[in-house]
Amino acid sequence: MVVDGGNSLGPNASRGAGEARAQLRVKAELIAQAYHDAGIDALALGASDWALGAGWLRELVTAQQLPVVAANLTCGGEAPYPSDRVVTAGEYRIGVVGVTLGGLRSRGGCEVAEPLPALERAVAELRPGRRRAALIPAANDREAAPFRTGRPPVGFSARRAGSSVRCVDRENSTLWLLSGGSRGKTVGLATLGFAGKGRAWSSPGEAESVKRSLELDQARIEGLEDRLAKTPTRRTPTCSGASSTPTASARETRRAEVAAIEPAPGRPAGSRSSRSAAQRRRARPAGHRREDAPVLSMKAKITELGSQGGTLPADVGPRLVKDAASPFAGAQACASCHQTEQTQWMTTAHARAWSGLVSADRALDDECWRCHVTGAGAEGGPATAQAVSGFTDVQCEQCHGPGRAHAADPTQPMVKSPTLDACTACHDGERDEGRGFDASFREKVVHTAAAAPTPAPAP
Repeated sequence: MVVDGGNSLGPNASRGAGEARAQLRVKAELIAQAYHDAGIDALALGASDWALGAGWLRELVTAQQLPVVAANLTCGGEAPYPSDRVVTAGEYRIGVVGVTLGGLRSRGGCEVAEPLPALERAVAELRPGRRRAALIPAANDREAAPFRTGRPPVGFSARRAGSSVRCVDRENSTLWLLSGGSRGKTVGLATLGFAGKGRAWSSPGEAESVKRSLELDQARIEGLEDRLAKTPTRRTPTCSGASSTPTASARETRRAEVAAIEPAPGRPAGSRSSRSAAQRRRARPAGHRREDAPVLSMKAKITELGSQGGTLPADVGPRLVKDAASPFAGAQACASCHQTEQTQWMTTAHARAWSGLVSADRALDDECWRCHVTGAGAEGGPATAQAVSGFTDVQCEQCHGPGRAHAADPTQPMVKSPTLDACTACHDGERDEGRGFDASFREKVVHTAAAAPTPAPAP
């Protein structure tokens, strides 16, 4: 059974406007076409999907004949989509019910009713004995909370939010929070094994996955606290729209999840099991060249939209920020003293971040370019892809902070040892298209032979 729990047509549309939303619509068209061609069994629509525009989204669903299920949606007093679909999966006939979430109340003539009562009604209308599944497009733990505590009458529910699988036992009803990875780059495969009359479930590696997330959250919190303590008056450079650093409350939530997942001493393992895996396609299978045309068409449309604000500089020139009012100076200013570090940096992928994006025809993609330059979203940094001259690539100042003042007066402090939050602003599992951050990444970019600054030659 192939389903989508929502927020996948427009995963980042909630923060898009104007040209950015136009680009997101082009991507949504490609995703919808892929769903139609692949024959998806059912999907839900979430808040991020509706942010593309209610009328526009409904037209897209109709054009691609997408099997949307939405038990709590009415438009003009009528339900535009059925509350359920019956899917044949192997020997099972599964009734898939769905709800929608999002800011659609009284917009475009559509209204969204409370989802949990709508789910209960939809499930009650299914044929007795039929296995049941529900699609709930909860984009975060806050949106999922009512379904955790409300004991929905379903076997499991799916959502799109990260790349994990979690289980919440509610006696006879088990709430599964499933996800399909980032931006369609991965497909989540969940295999559920039914055995006897056992009710408990076990998910191999689930506790370890949450523990790793907890360790990363803790390191990010400590790193940000340390960074703010050392530079309380300077704005920390981050990518626009990057994920926020986790709070202490989020850390405690993860700890509670670990405690809930791990069985108490002496508690037998569950007689049912689940296994999940992210299936990332790294090589194009033979005979699938037909995929090239729609992807290339999408890139061409995005480039056309991005070019409305001006074309990219023909020659980005040296990595030197000429605007004297900007707190950034550019890597060339750093290299005059830190030649050893500059030489080592040139061997890393950070030094080729911009050229790689240009080669892939994604430099005018509003979701991409900010993480391939320096200072985007920070005061004095580039505001558009057309203004990246001097800021191209992930330069020194993206990790060590703006350096114009230090270049003029070396006694002015900079961030000597960047903390983890400098990395995870872009390597967050979402902006980097599902890769996420691994501690080994830092070893590839750190200056292993950091020598004392080499004085500039006397004039």
